[in-house]
Amino acid sequence: MSEHQQEQEYVRILHGELAMEIGEFIAARTQIALLKTMLRTRLNLSDAEIAPFDKLLDRIERVKKTRDLVAHCLWQPAKTGDGMLAVSLKSTHRARVIRVHFTPVRVRSYISELSAITEALVKSLHPHGYMTDITSFHGRYF
Repeated sequence: MSEHQQEQEYVRILHGELAMEIGEFIAARTQIALLKTMLRTRLNLSDAEIAPFDKLLDRIERVKKTRDLVAHCLWQPAKTGDGMLAVSLKSTHRARVIRVHFTPVRVRSYISELSAITEALVKSLHPHGYMTDITSFHGRYF
């Protein structure tokens, strides 16, 4: 993609015309940051008015970390009790093994929480004319 095309795509993003294909190669953390920027530039809200959006997006980021572990880990049977052990390797400064015990109920609760947060975010955009074609995620994906 040429520099001119990248600039045009960035302008489309800032104008709320984020194409679905963009999401295929932009990391979720970057998408969240772009959405925060878009909300500020497109909605022209005060800091107090934008705070609920920021809180929802921050909650999505926190729950997403657990989602990433669940989606990308190796699974082992738990040595005690119900459930499975999620095992992942983190290598930020030095390698460390992360082991987290998950039960089916716990995994389902994270899915439900992420869905509820996303639905709250979408509904909070409705008064501003965005995403009005989406009314509920319940039963749609889970």
